[in-house]
Amino acid sequence: MQRRSFIQSALAGVAAVGQVTMRPGTTSGNALVPNSASTGTSPYITTDPTVRLFYKDWHDRASSSSQNTHTVLFLHTWALNSDIWQYQMNYLHGLGMRTLAYDRRGHGRSSDPGFSYGYDALAKDLATFMEQLELRDVVLVGHSMAGGEIVRYVSTYGDARVSRIVLVAPSLPFAGYRFGGYVQ
Repeated sequence: MQRRSFIQSALAGVAAVGQVTMRPGTTSGNALVPNSASTGTSPYITTDPTVRLFYKDWHDRASSSSQNTHTVLFLHTWALNSDIWQYQMNYLHGLGMRTLAYDRRGHGRSSDPGFSYGYDALAKDLATFMEQLELRDVVLVGHSMAGGEIVRYVSTYGDARVSRIVLVAPSLPFAGYRFGGYVQ
């Protein structure tokens, strides 16, 4: 699949989260307000003593308190960081949505603890992230390995904070095949 096809597919899935009307005078890139600007802190969430996650939180301050604002949280695949979602975040922000993305542990600008990279730890990071930012009715969008992270999050912590899930080319956890037999 070519990059353009991937981006178009991901964008189509995210756009399907609901009907969104364009607010007059809003264009992509205008009125970007990172959450850290309003709180005076750096854009990091601490999930445990050894892990700090870098994140982006783009929303229009005027509409962030509106009940009609959709929130989309993008999760990247292994070996990349949140920058992979830059185009989708810009586009959806231009439609009036709040868009967030973070670099998972050991990736990008987040800390690298040197251990705990399994789905349980990643799902716990996601749960902590959503709790600390008090996110509700979130659309979770995950590419590849992040699909497994989302599934583990929902199966472990429930779907109370989640309104929809979009899995883009998911790679979900499964028993592997090794030495002529399946590993449980």
